[in-house]
Amino acid sequence: ADCGSLFLQVLMGGGLIGVASPGSLINIAIMTPKDAIVANFVSILAGFIVSTLIALFLLKTFAGGKDDDLEEFNVGGRQVKSVANFVPAVGETIAKTTSKIKKIIVACDSGMGSSAMGASVLKNILKKSGYADISVEHSSANQIAPDADLVITLDSLIERAKLAGGSDSISYLPVNNFLKEDDYKPAIDFIASRNQATATKTEVDDPDDLVPTKNEAKVLPKENIKLHQHFRTPEEAIEAAGQVLASNGFVDTTYIDDMLKRNEDLSVYVGNHVAVPHGLETSDSKIKKSGLSVLQVPEGVEFGPDEIAYVIIGIAGKSDTHLEMLTKISLVLMDEANVEKIRSAESEEEIMAVLNIS
Repeated sequence: ADCGSLFLQVLMGGGLIGVASPGSLINIAIMTPKDAIVANFVSILAGFIVSTLIALFLLKTFAGGKDDDLEEFNVGGRQVKSVANFVPAVGETIAKTTSKIKKIIVACDSGMGSSAMGASVLKNILKKSGYADISVEHSSANQIAPDADLVITLDSLIERAKLAGGSDSISYLPVNNFLKEDDYKPAIDFIASRNQATATKTEVDDPDDLVPTKNEAKVLPKENIKLHQHFRTPEEAIEAAGQVLASNGFVDTTYIDDMLKRNEDLSVYVGNHVAVPHGLETSDSKIKKSGLSVLQVPEGVEFGPDEIAYVIIGIAGKSDTHLEMLTKISLVLMDEANVEKIRSAESEEEIMAVLNIS
């Protein structure tokens, strides 16, 4: 390309009256005599065209652009090469089918904490709205059951859930706050468009009516509740929640690193001034037994813009033995008044009373 440009300059009588440094078009124009303007810029244009053609030829000849050359990765037990290899296509969140909604999955990053809380909240909303016959489960966004009709997850996890679901009959809806009832309104409206004829309202669960079990004291003993905590950063709060679990024999100390990593990947703030730090899908070997820790942070700790957590619930889940307790806590924390009661409590017993733990 440079040789061609030089040849044109010689042929057309081009050249400069001095050194164009740096070699920008402006400096070249300044150093170009009036009778050589056409020659110089024709040679520059010719060089650009020749360089472009050579680059295109090399790319088409040597660059790999086929799916066969892409490295596969595993999502939901399926080997995939890109989001485009799976249906539904990226950007499509509502399936083209109009069949009745029978099964909903609430998904989060690991399936251990926030999705379980969200599923509990959604079940109550469905009962109140007249759709108690719909099955609601929770899972990791990497493990979406193919028989699901609707997946509700964080907006940042929608595409991952699509890959795992692998079915064009599944619809996907984002939610920003797993604990806030209003955030599920689009889902209820969507369900109403599919299940209009089946709505029969039933009585919702009241956390005060749920009978305490012996397992609750094992999962959330009094010593796992800490009052008047103060943290400057989310990381400090997460470490403290994990340290309570580690000190009381629920997890290895290395589990705390996984809790921090989880928050790096995706915020553990779930809404209603509550954060639920927990580990990763691969953290099971670091959990000795299921347990929860509850930290009261009266001044709050900021997890993001307008995301101030006054209650931190550390979660270590093994064999789903923590889910019963987490379900009850979810129903309690749906009401921000209860969050405020925990925030202002002066004893562990007060917090246990709000959570209805004997």
